[in-house]
Amino acid sequence: MDIFYKNFVIIVVTVIILTVVIAIISTLSILPQKYANKLAAKNSLKEIMKAEAEWFQLDPDQNGIKDYWTYDVSCLHRMYLRDNETKVGLISIDLAKADVEAANIFETNVFVTPHKLKIRV
Repeated sequence: MDIFYKNFVIIVVTVIILTVVIAIISTLSILPQKYANKLAAKNSLKEIMKAEAEWFQLDPDQNGIKDYWTYDVSCLHRMYLRDNETKVGLISIDLAKADVEAANIFETNVFVTPHKLKIRV
């Protein structure tokens, strides 16, 4: 009975150690992706912040008011100036595509782009 008990304890301890090792390995493989996601989010926010500062300085909507763009993120890339030829393009296309609720291009208070799409200002 004593040998059976020792073998049982060895098996239980081995299973516990293996479980801990697997948990540690799993955690270590997840950490780099987690930090990469955080870094990407941080860089995206910096890009938006820079675009908003440029918007404030340049007044691309040409309304004569030093203001910030507040409607949606994607228009910081896809909007055209009132000359309908110059694209604003203050953020990257990838960041603009990440805007899951982009502005409806057929709303009121809009102007026409060179492609005849209406963009809200």
